[in-house]
Order: sequence, then structure tokens, then C-alpha cells
Amino acid sequence: MKHCFEADGIILRYGNRTILSDIYIKSETGVVTGLVGNNGSGKSSLLKLMTGAIEPECKSLRVDGVFIKKPLLKKGTVSYLPQHNFLPKQYTVSQVFKHYRLSLDEFAAKFDVKVQPKQKIVDLHHSMQRLMEIYTVLASDTKFAFLDEPFTRLSPLLGEYLKELINDMRKAKGIVITDHSFNTIKEVADDLYVLNNSHLRYFNSIDPNTEYRDLLFP
Repeated sequence: MKHCFEADGIILRYGNRTILSDIYIKSETGVVTGLVGNNGSGKSSLLKLMTGAIEPECKSLRVDGVFIKKPLLKKGTVSYLPQHNFLPKQYTVSQVFKHYRLSLDEFAAKFDVKVQPKQKIVDLHHSMQRLMEIYTVLASDTKFAFLDEPFTRLSPLLGEYLKELINDMRKAKGIVITDHSFNTIKEVADDLYVLNNSHLRYFNSIDPNTEYRDLLFP
């Protein structure tokens, strides 16, 4: 069954500065949606308010046409990867996978890595922590996954494995992803939103030869 997440009518201001104005964005199961924009343009803020983590001046969030104030808190709806680390540092690796009801063996096989089940999260290399966080978000039983710069801090090899995972997971959920590298977005995304000057511009496909600067608008 196909599912649709929509966020519209979004207005977000910090003081006298308008960050987001009259925003509409959509995510559908089976589709990877790219979200790009310059640093400080409001991409992270947009993902946060799409989960209900922050409250803008105005917004409407809907899943399959039903209004949901805080999608992140509604079971089976949205999983979210912030830029900061979020796994409890005193948990062991096995505790994390038990908590999310995921298989550690499947994770290790997917990324060709070795992890000690009794090792604490705080003692893991930062790239391994990030990889586990990405996996728990993508593999969790939700209709949608919002990923804020998942490729940051990953080696090129792990980045390639992540692209494969995203391609696998898209079959069951809608994915919205941001990244500093527009080339990476072009590789993984089906459609694209460009955030510039507080507004979004939508492209229903991405030409592999398109440069990021060509997408910006006044």
C-alpha cells in the first residue's frame, strides 16, 4: 500500500528573519526525495518541524490525508536521523539492536563490519556510531524516514553500502534525505526540492548533468 506524507503552509521565523515561507513538501513510499540548499538555508529546521520536533508559526502535517501534530511520536509513522548523535552512550551494541528490534548480524553483513555486542556506544569509533544510527532509522518499521546528512562522517566504502541500503529500504517507505554533496543526492534521489531564500522549488526528476548552481532561483 502506498503512503503519502505532506507538510504545507509552513512559516518559520527566528526573530525578524524568515527561514521558511509558505512551504509545501511531500514524501511517498517507494520514492527517495532529495532536499538541498545552502548552509543555513533551513533544511534541518524543515526536517525537524516535519517530525513535530519544533513548532513553527504555522504548519499542517498529514499522513495519508490525516492531520498529525507530532509524527515522530506516532508509532510506525516517521523515523528521523538528526545531525547529532542520539544513541544512548552507555548502551551496549546488543542493547541498541534489542531496543529497535533489529538484527545485529544483518547489520554487520550489510556493511561488512565487525562489532562486539557487549561494546558500549561511547567506545565505538564515531563513524561506527553514525552508521548504527543510520541503520536504526532506515531499518525501523516506519512508513517514512527523514535523514539529515547521513553520508557525513562515513568512509567512501560505507557510503556506497549506504546507497545500497537506501535503495533497498525505499521499497517499503518514503525517504527524504539532505546532503552537502549534490552529486550524492543525484545518485540516490528520484525527485528534488531546492530550498533558497526561504522558499522551496520542486523538480520531479534530476538530470545527471545538472549542476547545483543551475537550480538556485532568485
